[in-house]
Amino acid sequence: MGIEAKGSFGLYAECPHCHHSIRHGFQVCQGCGHTVTAEEQKAMQLLWLKNLAKFFTIGLALFAVAFYLLTKK
Repeated sequence: MGIEAKGSFGLYAECPHCHHSIRHGFQVCQGCGHTVTAEEQKAMQLLWLKNLAKFFTIGLALFAVAFYLLTKK
């Protein structure tokens, strides 16, 4: 398991030392100064990209269904 905060969809992490929120892209915890490793940052980035892809896929599918229903005669 990574440092991502539950329900954050990869937008922010939780410091493993003080449990302070660390925003995506930051390397140091503002609460205690814990440094986020490159591997942890890469894992957060991949999680964020996966969630973004899911969001766009679901949005596109909903748009396609709505478009089909509105143009159906």
